[in-house]
Amino acid sequence: MKPETIIIGLIGLAFSLFYGLKATEIFLSSGTYEDQKWSWKFHQFWLNFIGSLTGWISLLVIYPGISDCIQNNLAYSLKLSDVLLFFLSFIGITGFLPMTIVGLIQGLKDIFAKALGLLNLP
Repeated sequence: MKPETIIIGLIGLAFSLFYGLKATEIFLSSGTYEDQKWSWKFHQFWLNFIGSLTGWISLLVIYPGISDCIQNNLAYSLKLSDVLLFFLSFIGITGFLPMTIVGLIQGLKDIFAKALGLLNLP
């Protein structure tokens, strides 16, 4: 394993812990957090920690190919999977992966509800 991969991994772990511990302060209005039960607090920690960690792991997956191309002055052949992984890593690293997934699920739920409403099902 390359030293820069270890450094990126340690930075990712530190930031994932930060988002796990502080995301509720970042994303929620004040007073909301203090009134919640420990189970909700743990869930928020876990959700945001895993979301951020997913972003950092995605970055580690695409990093070696990009790094080798830069170091060897080679043209990089961009694939759709690279674009998707970069998008996933950006959303995760910035702490928005849980919110994005929840929004996507809610959007799909709304689409299905409207589609079923158009069919006039009982």
